[in-house]
Amino acid sequence: MNYKYYIKQKLIYLYSFLNSSNRSKVIFYHDLHLDKLNTSMSTHIELFKQHINIIKDFNYEIVQNITSNTGQVQICFDDGYSGIYEFIDVIQELDVYINLFVISSKINCPNFLSKQQLVDISLSSYVNIHSHTHTHRRLNLLSYEDLILELKKSKVLLEDIVSKEIDSLCFPEGRYSSHVVNVAFECGYTKLYSSLPGFNNILSKNNIIRRSLVQHSSKSEFNSILKGGDNFLYHWYKLQHKS
Repeated sequence: MNYKYYIKQKLIYLYSFLNSSNRSKVIFYHDLHLDKLNTSMSTHIELFKQHINIIKDFNYEIVQNITSNTGQVQICFDDGYSGIYEFIDVIQELDVYINLFVISSKINCPNFLSKQQLVDISLSSYVNIHSHTHTHRRLNLLSYEDLILELKKSKVLLEDIVSKEIDSLCFPEGRYSSHVVNVAFECGYTKLYSSLPGFNNILSKNNIIRRSLVQHSSKSEFNSILKGGDNFLYHWYKLQHKS
């Protein structure tokens, strides 16, 4: 038994019990599958459906962007794996909005979206396309020139493919710094997404958007995270992700 994982789950449950809230939250996944996995980070489609049912049972509104401090959930997928394309009909049937952060250099690579698939799903009113940089390097370790290349090349390539403005960026591996944030704004991004868990305050200026990873969460764990059970991990994750 993985005791660290067990203790973490118990703390998430306890924290959700003591600090339960319906404040708005961003959650994220990497891919969806039924039989074949494109990545070990993928979520079985039936588990994803269970998560959506829990969100709806709690009377949260699933939105493209958080506009209220309470009652809303935003769903993200990172990297741009092809499972999103395979299950786009299910996503539409579930009536959920997806924010897809694409690694632009991975387009047309095995297990990832092809250029045409990306065009096709970008036409859906349920999918918003965003940047996950060009090659998924840790941004906080790059020189200014390489940082500009990662951010601008991704933005230009994706805008050319989907014919829409790309104004949101997700930090690879959640790694960032104050310098990275400033350069991202300089490159034209207006919304920056981290991997730091917690609720989001829409009134915060230059707020780094917090997100909770839920891709393998059981129904009970997902229930607890939705209520804010993983918020206690914020400062620990920040020490790891922000430099």
